[in-house]
Amino acid sequence: MKSYEEEFKKIWAVLDRLVEEREQEKKQKELETEAKHKSKDDKKYKKRRTKEVENDEKRRASQERMDKYAWKTLLETQLCLKKYGMLEGKICQTRFYSSLLYSMSFGGISFDEIIESDHKSITLPDDTLIEDEFDIIMTNKDTVMLLEIKYKAEKDDVNTLLYKKFEHFKILYPEYKGFNFMLALGALYFEPDVEPQAIKKGIGILRCDGGDIFIEDGHVIIYK
Repeated sequence: MKSYEEEFKKIWAVLDRLVEEREQEKKQKELETEAKHKSKDDKKYKKRRTKEVENDEKRRASQERMDKYAWKTLLETQLCLKKYGMLEGKICQTRFYSSLLYSMSFGGISFDEIIESDHKSITLPDDTLIEDEFDIIMTNKDTVMLLEIKYKAEKDDVNTLLYKKFEHFKILYPEYKGFNFMLALGALYFEPDVEPQAIKKGIGILRCDGGDIFIEDGHVIIYK
């Protein structure tokens, strides 16, 4: 949550700087315009010019206030949506965990242990850092089930789970070498092409709909 607030402050600081730079540019243009008309001593011209400058200043100040307010409102809305998404995702994860804890089974296989939000990192001999967090892990004597949970599941999430998360897990948890693996993707919302893609690759589906949990695991395949 802190990262979003810091990001908001940085963006707001940039907006302030841009407004200040724009003000400086406009003042410079006004000075150049005044220099061109310096030789004009006509009082009417000076009076008219002064009035024009005052009106321009008022319009500019009003427009800048509107611009800053619009940006501020947009950024605050985005921040609220992100916070809301994170909260909804956490609630969804808790419901998935409770459902799996109650059944202790998935894809027709019974499990002995269930772990929630497990984070691990390791530095390889070549100084490469491998770090990841796994939302839910279920294990028994020869099988591991990995569940990745999203607020909204997008198309790339399937490949990320299969080709990144899964590979990271095998590196971070060498004690499960030789085990069978089952993969699953859970979310509150799924983009249109996500579920068919996951099913095609043998990845289970968990959907959170209000207070109900729907699990599709009849198509799940075993990975090594």
